[in-house]
Amino acid sequence: MAEKKTAAQKLIKKRWFHIVAPKVLNEEKVGELLLANASDAIGRTFDVNLAAITEDLQKQNLHVALNVTHANGDQLITQIMGLRVMPSALRRLMRKRKSKIDESFVVKTSDGIAVRVKPFAILKGMVRGGTLATMINNLKTHLTEAIGKLTYEQTFTELLKGKLQEDCTNMLKKLYTVGRFELRWVKRENALEKHGEKVSQ
Repeated sequence: MAEKKTAAQKLIKKRWFHIVAPKVLNEEKVGELLLANASDAIGRTFDVNLAAITEDLQKQNLHVALNVTHANGDQLITQIMGLRVMPSALRRLMRKRKSKIDESFVVKTSDGIAVRVKPFAILKGMVRGGTLATMINNLKTHLTEAIGKLTYEQTFTELLKGKLQEDCTNMLKKLYTVGRFELRWVKRENALEKHGEKVSQ
């Protein structure tokens, strides 16, 4: 009898929890998990195609990393940890005899959070070293100052709107013609060393 009771105790009833995107993504439900306890999901990060959240096919090459911070009933509340352009989309932009910018550096938001940004640009020709160096230095200064005026949440709001990307493009064009500019990866520093789990929707 005792053995049967012990076996029954081991059977933990699981239920479905909905993964909810943050407010900047309209708190859309992006997937679900079958769990015994909501706490089992806290701290987990999920990789979601942005087009699946926004229903905008122009964003199908963008993936957002969502980290579960807490639960509210059967909802798993998340925050954005990173936004990246798929490498395959960047490879399609590459052209011979075209200069490129491919950098990686850390900036701080106005609320003190360190964010790594990886700007990527294809220029419409071969650019001399001095001009290219000036473009890179100006880009670093511009992003450091722009993000330094924004909170962490505002930074990703501006990214999702394409505002930061547009401002960087316009700034670089004053020095040389830009074929394409992307912030290929923006992520919270010391996070996402590995890509997040794929979420089933």
